[in-house]
Amino acid sequence: MGAAALAALVSGYAYDAAGARVLLVLPLLVVLVPGLTLSVQAGAVLAGALIWGAATGIQESTVQALIADLVPNGHRGTAYGVFAAFAGASALIGGVLAGALYDQVPWLVMIVGILQTCALVLFLLTFRLQNRERRQPAGPQV
Repeated sequence: MGAAALAALVSGYAYDAAGARVLLVLPLLVVLVPGLTLSVQAGAVLAGALIWGAATGIQESTVQALIADLVPNGHRGTAYGVFAAFAGASALIGGVLAGALYDQVPWLVMIVGILQTCALVLFLLTFRLQNRERRQPAGPQV
C-alpha cells in the first residue's frame, strides 16, 4: 500500500507535467514482477511486491486521470465503470488462462516474454512516428 501511495503521487505529478507518456513505465514495471516474486531470495520477493504495488498505484490513479482527459464530463462515470469491468474481467480470465497454460507448456513463459517485448518495441515506434507527424508543419495548401 505504501508503494502504491508513493507511486500514485509521483506518477500523478509526472502526468500533469508530461502527459500520457508517463504510463509507458507500467509495462516495464509489470514485466519484472513474476521473476522477482517467484525468486527464492527474500529481497527479490520484497522488491517484486514493491514494484507490483507501485504499478498498482500508477494504474489506479494516473490511468483514471487519462480517462478523465479523454471522456466528456457527462460520460465519465460510465467510462470508469466500463474500464473497471473490463480490467477486472481481463485480469480474471488472463490469470486463469496463464496459470493453465504455464502448467501445460513451460516454454510458453519465454514465448510470452519475447512477444511482449516485440509488442513494446512496436508500440514505442508507433508512438515516436505519431509524435514526429504532429511536429511536422503542414504542407502547402492547394
